[in-house]
This record gives sequence, C-alpha cells and structure tokens, in this order.
Amino acid sequence: MATNMNFVKVAVLGGKVAEVSLEDGATVADALKAAELKETDGMEIEVNKRPADLEDEVYDRDIVVLVPNVEGGAN
Repeated sequence: MATNMNFVKVAVLGGKVAEVSLEDGATVADALKAAELKETDGMEIEVNKRPADLEDEVYDRDIVVLVPNVEGGAN
C-alpha cells in the first residue's frame, strides 16, 4: 500500500521558511523536526493562522508558523 505524502510549509515569523514532505499522521512536532527547527520555547505555534500544539496532526498544504512572543510596549 502506498503512503500518501503531505507537503507542509514551516516558517519562523521573520526568519526561516521551509517546505517539508511528511507521511500521513504526521504532527506539528514532526514538521518542525523535518524543517530542522528544534527551539520552540517563547514561541506561539500556529497552523493555518490558528493556535496549535506540537501533538496536532498536519495535513497536505498546511502552513505551520512559529511566532515569537513579544513583550513590553508603550505604557
């Protein structure tokens, strides 16, 4: 039986962008590993502009984005 491959874009806001090929059932963590992105501390994870967790499944043409948390600002 052939395995379906899903093509997922992975990006760090303001940084690296990669397109990875993953098997069905792959998670956000799998996508980040395939894109060689190991550090997620201090970052919000989004899939298709929605909050996501590392255990969430990804599908063909999904876009995974790591958004650095921003602190501070005007008083």
